[in-house]
Amino acid sequence: MDNQFLFNICIILFYCIINVEALNTVIANNKYCSHLKDNVGKNIIELDLDKVKGLKDIQYLLPPDTFEEEIPDNAKLDYFIRYSVISEGLCYPEETKSINQYGYKIPNKKGEVEEIRYEKIVNCFYYYHQYATPKSQKTLEKIGLCNEFVTEYIQRLNNILESEEWCPYPDFDTMKTPIDNYSSYSTSTIEEKQSYINSLREDYNRKMVSYLKNLGLTECIVNNYNEEYTNCGFRNKKLKDNYCLLHGGNPCCKSHYNPINKNVKFDNRKESFISGISAAMVILVVGSYFSAKYINDIRMQYNMKKSIHNQEKEYNESHKQKMKEAYNQGYDVNNQGFNTQSRNLNSGTLRSIKPNIGTLRSTAGSTVSQAKSNVSTTRYPPNTFNVAQDYQAADSQDISLRKGMVVQLVQQYEGGWVMVRDLKSNRQGYAPEYCLGNKLA
Repeated sequence: MDNQFLFNICIILFYCIINVEALNTVIANNKYCSHLKDNVGKNIIELDLDKVKGLKDIQYLLPPDTFEEEIPDNAKLDYFIRYSVISEGLCYPEETKSINQYGYKIPNKKGEVEEIRYEKIVNCFYYYHQYATPKSQKTLEKIGLCNEFVTEYIQRLNNILESEEWCPYPDFDTMKTPIDNYSSYSTSTIEEKQSYINSLREDYNRKMVSYLKNLGLTECIVNNYNEEYTNCGFRNKKLKDNYCLLHGGNPCCKSHYNPINKNVKFDNRKESFISGISAAMVILVVGSYFSAKYINDIRMQYNMKKSIHNQEKEYNESHKQKMKEAYNQGYDVNNQGFNTQSRNLNSGTLRSIKPNIGTLRSTAGSTVSQAKSNVSTTRYPPNTFNVAQDYQAADSQDISLRKGMVVQLVQQYEGGWVMVRDLKSNRQGYAPEYCLGNKLA
């Protein structure tokens, strides 16, 4: 039973190991990046849970404990992306705003007011690709992102980061900032601290452009179920229509939003579910087969031992009866033969001693004749052998043998093992068959 329990534990551990990746992931709640759902509105992107939990230490929106406890793990990344420039510690407005809430208020370098475009497509892809599992990264690369979108977004983002009105500096005395991580800035001037924040803003843009361009996503894939795409990167259709009055040649102006798009297919978790169930079934079948085989082997061994025990019991009873009869007939265990001077209980008379015939009266001749007489009077039970090789018992069921001993063969088994009884000590046990030498009786 203990072995079967251990076997089942091994199966469970094996199944856990092959699914360890699933235990350390979380399905994203795409509340903000809603276009990353599949074509029936289901959340399918798997995120690395360790990376997601690490967001609390690099965000500047909330105190780390508040961010950790109040925002669910599957929503942490979307919350971070929604307020990305604030989350990254780049801007410190009085009111928390997402990038697209700035909207048409952003002026460009020519003094013209523009709407930021492709914010969700670029920003969501940039962060999700870093925090997603390898499988979900491949899924993300099917949704449509190209350099045109990245360039358009970065130009508008620069307008935000360069405007102190829309991206103000922090109050370094009361607000948590990236500078707090460096003690060397504790005595710096306000201008030096602001200069450091500016360098972070420039690095942010460079890292985003470099990361997205290295993916080599140059083709703009038509994605009619992404509302931001069909609106030419704007947040609503009204802004798109105003844009298309001046830029009617842009392909996006001819696109129409279709939330149930059959052309773009995402990897479905159903495949993972089916593969997981299949793997579990295979493990269950294989485990059941080996469990049954193992149990059958245990039963065979138990029945064999039980059979051997019964044979030993029958033999001991038979041997006890035969020894009783042998003692009655004058058997002497010390000489491993019959004492010719003992009483014959069957006849009730003393056995006569046979005279030595044809022996020399010399001392030597008398000794030889006496030895022959002793050999001729030694009798052994059936299946008696002398021991040809030594054997040291491995456990309590074995019997140690020494060359020259006389033993009786009790039982012979397959595999080269026998059960023997030492005629001198009357002790019996298992020993290798090759230890037996010549048969004496």
